Amino acid sequence: MEDLPKGPGTGFTFLYYFASTSLVGTLLASQVLHVSLSTGIPNQIGVVLGVFGGGVGTYFNRSQTLELPVKGKKELLNRLNPILSDMGYTLAEDSEELAEGLIYQRSGLRSLLSGKVYVTWAQKQADQKQAIVTSRAVHIRTLQKQLR
Repeated sequence: MEDLPKGPGTGFTFLYYFASTSLVGTLLASQVLHVSLSTGIPNQIGVVLGVFGGGVGTYFNRSQTLELPVKGKKELLNRLNPILSDMGYTLAEDSEELAEGLIYQRSGLRSLLSGKVYVTWAQKQADQKQAIVTSRAVHIRTLQKQLR
Protein backbone atom coordinates (compact mmCIF):
# COMPACT_ATOMS: atom_id res chain seq x y z
CA MET A 1 0.00 0.00 0.00
CA GLU A 2 1.29 3.51 -0.76
CA ASP A 3 1.39 6.54 1.52
CA LEU A 4 -1.84 8.25 2.46
CA PRO A 5 -2.74 11.26 0.28
CA LYS A 6 -1.56 14.70 1.36
CA GLY A 7 -4.21 16.71 -0.49
CA PRO A 8 -3.88 19.62 -2.91
CA GLY A 9 -1.24 22.23 -2.28
CA THR A 10 -1.70 25.94 -1.71
CA GLY A 11 -1.28 26.85 -5.39
CA PHE A 12 -3.88 24.40 -6.66
CA THR A 13 -6.33 25.38 -3.91
CA PHE A 14 -5.95 29.08 -4.74
CA LEU A 15 -6.36 28.39 -8.48
CA TYR A 16 -9.51 26.32 -7.89
CA TYR A 17 -11.24 28.97 -5.74
CA PHE A 18 -9.97 31.85 -7.90
CA ALA A 19 -11.31 30.30 -11.12
CA SER A 20 -14.65 29.31 -9.60
CA THR A 21 -15.26 32.68 -7.95
CA SER A 22 -14.09 34.61 -11.03
CA LEU A 23 -16.46 32.74 -13.31
CA VAL A 24 -19.46 33.15 -11.03
CA GLY A 25 -18.56 36.78 -10.28
CA THR A 26 -18.19 37.64 -13.96
CA LEU A 27 -21.51 36.09 -14.94
CA LEU A 28 -23.29 37.62 -11.95
CA ALA A 29 -21.82 41.09 -12.62
CA SER A 30 -22.94 40.88 -16.24
CA GLN A 31 -26.50 40.05 -15.22
CA VAL A 32 -26.76 42.53 -12.33
CA LEU A 33 -25.21 45.46 -14.22
CA HIS A 34 -26.98 44.58 -17.50
CA VAL A 35 -23.66 44.91 -19.31
CA SER A 36 -22.32 42.65 -22.03
CA LEU A 37 -19.31 40.46 -21.29
CA SER A 38 -17.57 42.01 -24.30
CA THR A 39 -17.25 45.37 -22.49
CA GLY A 40 -14.72 43.88 -20.07
CA ILE A 41 -16.31 45.41 -16.97
CA PRO A 42 -17.83 42.12 -15.70
CA ASN A 43 -14.47 40.42 -16.28
CA GLN A 44 -12.65 42.98 -14.14
CA ILE A 45 -15.17 42.59 -11.35
CA GLY A 46 -14.88 38.81 -11.68
CA VAL A 47 -11.10 38.94 -11.32
CA VAL A 48 -11.31 41.10 -8.19
CA LEU A 49 -13.88 38.75 -6.68
CA GLY A 50 -11.74 35.79 -7.78
CA VAL A 51 -8.67 37.08 -5.94
CA PHE A 52 -10.76 37.57 -2.80
CA GLY A 53 -12.45 34.16 -3.16
CA GLY A 54 -9.13 32.47 -3.89
CA GLY A 55 -7.55 33.98 -0.80
CA VAL A 56 -10.42 33.02 1.49
CA GLY A 57 -10.69 29.52 0.00
CA THR A 58 -6.96 28.98 0.36
CA TYR A 59 -6.91 30.18 3.96
CA PHE A 60 -9.61 27.73 5.05
CA ASN A 61 -9.26 24.79 2.67
CA ARG A 62 -5.60 24.27 1.75
CA SER A 63 -4.03 21.06 2.96
CA GLN A 64 -2.00 21.46 6.11
CA THR A 65 0.02 19.08 8.26
CA LEU A 66 0.31 18.88 12.03
CA GLU A 67 3.16 16.90 13.62
CA LEU A 68 2.57 15.68 17.16
CA PRO A 69 5.06 13.92 19.42
CA VAL A 70 3.43 10.79 20.84
CA LYS A 71 4.30 7.99 23.24
CA GLY A 72 2.21 5.48 21.35
CA LYS A 73 -0.72 5.06 19.01
CA LYS A 74 -3.20 4.31 21.79
CA GLU A 75 -2.27 7.45 23.71
CA LEU A 76 -2.75 9.59 20.60
CA LEU A 77 -6.02 7.98 19.61
CA ASN A 78 -7.38 8.43 23.13
CA ARG A 79 -6.73 12.18 22.74
CA LEU A 80 -7.64 12.49 19.05
CA ASN A 81 -10.83 10.41 18.76
CA PRO A 82 -13.02 12.55 21.08
CA ILE A 83 -11.95 15.76 19.36
CA LEU A 84 -12.60 14.39 15.88
CA SER A 85 -15.89 12.92 17.06
CA ASP A 86 -16.98 16.36 18.29
CA MET A 87 -16.07 17.73 14.86
CA GLY A 88 -18.32 15.09 13.23
CA TYR A 89 -15.58 12.73 12.05
CA THR A 90 -15.59 8.96 12.43
CA LEU A 91 -13.06 6.35 11.47
CA ALA A 92 -13.55 5.29 7.86
CA GLU A 93 -14.64 1.67 7.50
CA ASP A 94 -11.66 0.62 5.38
CA SER A 95 -9.21 2.66 7.48
CA GLU A 96 -8.37 -0.08 9.98
CA GLU A 97 -6.90 -2.17 7.17
CA LEU A 98 -4.19 0.40 6.42
CA ALA A 99 -0.77 -0.14 7.95
CA GLU A 100 0.31 3.43 7.15
CA GLY A 101 -2.31 5.16 9.23
CA LEU A 102 -5.97 5.98 9.70
CA ILE A 103 -8.55 7.92 7.72
CA TYR A 104 -11.38 9.84 9.37
CA GLN A 105 -14.35 11.21 7.44
CA ARG A 106 -17.76 12.73 8.00
CA SER A 107 -20.92 10.93 7.02
CA GLY A 108 -23.58 11.84 4.49
CA LEU A 109 -23.46 15.05 2.47
CA ARG A 110 -20.99 16.60 4.92
CA SER A 111 -18.34 14.21 3.60
CA LEU A 112 -18.53 15.78 0.14
CA LEU A 113 -17.73 19.28 1.37
CA SER A 114 -15.43 18.80 4.36
CA GLY A 115 -12.59 16.56 3.23
CA LYS A 116 -10.91 13.83 5.26
CA VAL A 117 -8.45 13.71 8.13
CA TYR A 118 -5.40 11.48 7.61
CA VAL A 119 -3.30 10.26 10.53
CA THR A 120 0.05 8.59 9.85
CA TRP A 121 2.88 7.45 12.12
CA ALA A 122 6.58 8.18 11.87
CA GLN A 123 9.73 7.36 13.83
CA LYS A 124 11.54 10.68 14.27
CA GLN A 125 14.51 9.25 16.14
CA ALA A 126 15.15 5.93 17.84
CA ASP A 127 13.25 6.93 20.97
CA GLN A 128 10.82 9.52 19.52
CA LYS A 129 7.61 8.74 17.71
CA GLN A 130 5.35 11.24 16.06
CA ALA A 131 1.95 11.35 14.48
CA ILE A 132 1.36 13.32 11.31
CA VAL A 133 -2.18 14.64 10.88
CA THR A 134 -3.11 16.00 7.45
CA SER A 135 -6.38 17.75 6.60
CA ARG A 136 -7.82 21.10 5.63
CA ALA A 137 -6.30 24.09 7.40
CA VAL A 138 -9.49 24.91 9.28
CA HIS A 139 -9.54 21.41 10.82
CA ILE A 140 -5.83 21.46 11.65
CA ARG A 141 -6.24 24.79 13.47
CA THR A 142 -9.07 23.32 15.55
CA LEU A 143 -6.97 20.26 16.39
CA GLN A 144 -3.97 22.41 17.34
CA LYS A 145 -6.04 24.43 19.80
CA GLN A 146 -7.51 21.37 21.47
CA LEU A 147 -4.43 19.11 21.50
CA ARG A 148 -1.88 21.54 22.90
